[in-house]
Amino acid sequence: MRFGILGYGGIAQRFVHDSVQVEEAEITWIASQTSAKREAAAAAVSGARIVDNYQACLTSPEVDCVYIALPHAQHKAMTLAALAQHKHVLVEKPAAFTSADWDRLCAEAKRQDCFLMEALKTPFYPTSAIVKNLIEDGAIGQVTGADVNYCYDLKGQTKPGWYILDPSSGRRAVRYRQLSLLFRAGSVSGPDADSDRDGPAARSHRRSLPMRTDDGQRRAHSDRRRDRP
Repeated sequence: MRFGILGYGGIAQRFVHDSVQVEEAEITWIASQTSAKREAAAAAVSGARIVDNYQACLTSPEVDCVYIALPHAQHKAMTLAALAQHKHVLVEKPAAFTSADWDRLCAEAKRQDCFLMEALKTPFYPTSAIVKNLIEDGAIGQVTGADVNYCYDLKGQTKPGWYILDPSSGRRAVRYRQLSLLFRAGSVSGPDADSDRDGPAARSHRRSLPMRTDDGQRRAHSDRRRDRP
């Protein structure tokens, strides 16, 4: 599988570093609009084409799958652009800010017959499989709810213009990361399948879990997502 990468921040750099462990993966293109990051990419992947133009990466016949690691607000548009070029897509979370937008991405992936996945790693953790097996075996009794907490210490990690602190992108994305943890809880506790869709790029689950909101009240949260392999 030949990967083209959009963006070369910290998470994309980890992706490149870890990809050497996968024989089937090859990084062929990296696109970044920051000169220092292009220099870093060239030093890390000697055989890849390093460019400042995202569209050039998307249209290259040397790219089978696009990994999108851009600021959150660009994820939806670049996913649609990649699918329009009939590229498979692995997009960093959040892939979209609303369930309606996510449904649109899934519909487009199905129309193009392309693989689409949000880069959510927690379902693949060994601990997730262990907990899932314990629940299915009844070893810990019947699970009726999950209380999930997410904390991240940003002290000393902020910088001027950082998109994480941008109300139009980062703050909404931090909230979305909380919902990503709810997906993990749902993936091990057994979701109710929503079967009104067909195809690998359009199958989805609805997971309803108790959720404690900022005002301290417990409410049911429904998180709609596509299946993952």
